[in-house]
Amino acid sequence: MTGFDERLGDMRQDGEIQTLEDFVAYGPVRRGPELVIREVAAHLGLTDPQWLRPLPPVNRQAIDLARRGDTTGLLGLVRSGVGVDAADHQGYSLLWSATVNGRVDTALALISAGADVSRRFRYGTEVLHAAVTGGHVRLVAAICAAGVAVDAVEDVRGDTALSLAVRSPNACPMAQLLIAAGADVDRRRRDGRTALVLAVRSGDIELAGLLLTSGADPNLVDADGSSALHMAAESSRTSAYRLLLEAGANPAQCNRWRSTP
Repeated sequence: MTGFDERLGDMRQDGEIQTLEDFVAYGPVRRGPELVIREVAAHLGLTDPQWLRPLPPVNRQAIDLARRGDTTGLLGLVRSGVGVDAADHQGYSLLWSATVNGRVDTALALISAGADVSRRFRYGTEVLHAAVTGGHVRLVAAICAAGVAVDAVEDVRGDTALSLAVRSPNACPMAQLLIAAGADVDRRRRDGRTALVLAVRSGDIELAGLLLTSGADPNLVDADGSSALHMAAESSRTSAYRLLLEAGANPAQCNRWRSTP
């Protein structure tokens, strides 16, 4: 435990951690039993993180019901006084728990009961992001209808729901919904990549065509100056290359390495 103890002390002294939440990314802490985590926290003079404090039993029960998709039982608890936005130790709500576990009917019932669809969770993620990633078209439609900001950005790569839709099991229907709800087809992530660039890179010609017909600019470039046409060329996506040329992509555009598509 000595080396581990010293490493904790060094990080504390250097100001790398102020609370135990700052330190949970460090593998040994995250994997450690609760007793060890509490001992480390006490040794460093850190307060117990929220996620180590006991949840009220009724909240724990509600979260379990949301995860399992027991809509009847969950709504019964909500009617008896459990908040429709009750959350677990890390702040993840009932709606989030239902969504990430694929409990679409339960999630829809929570939305109907007034659950907050715009709540931001760890790393800036929202329920919309989780629903898109899971390919839950009906749920995404309901979230959009509830007035969520469809271009909300999560904190890791700067993804929006539309850029996440590229990796969704239902990419085209998902993108259609989001675009109809006002999603910006040319919105860039932190690396400068648009949904069109990501679609071309993944080889999804149908999605690339949808984005282009929805007004996506084929000549926008990422942080390296590479366009969707560069991506098509590098990935040997012949059909995508032709599609982009027909949409007005510039074959003479140079990236940071002075390379053309």
